[in-house]
Amino acid sequence: MAEMIMILLPAILIMVVFILFLKVFWRNYKESKAGFTLKDERTMKIEGMAGRVTVMVMMYFLLGLLYYSFVSENLDVGLPEFDPGVYLIIALLFNISLYAGLRWYFGRNVELV
Repeated sequence: MAEMIMILLPAILIMVVFILFLKVFWRNYKESKAGFTLKDERTMKIEGMAGRVTVMVMMYFLLGLLYYSFVSENLDVGLPEFDPGVYLIIALLFNISLYAGLRWYFGRNVELV
């Protein structure tokens, strides 16, 4: 039973993400056909600021992951070694959460924009 769940779980997650993509795409398509603007100047500025900060922070975060990987594999300091997939998952989750958090933060603070 556990093997069946492990086989079906990625397929289910892919389908959920695809359905969410179609839902957002269809909503944006209908709004653009109705004449509504998808993003105003403030939203574009907030997303631009969040994107720029995310890129700069991600460079240093990935550099830190690279140093951690080097130290854990080559020096005997007792740090656990991870597979490359774990590093990718950590980086992806950090990137997504940082961008979402910065968009929320910049959106809440009007004086920053």
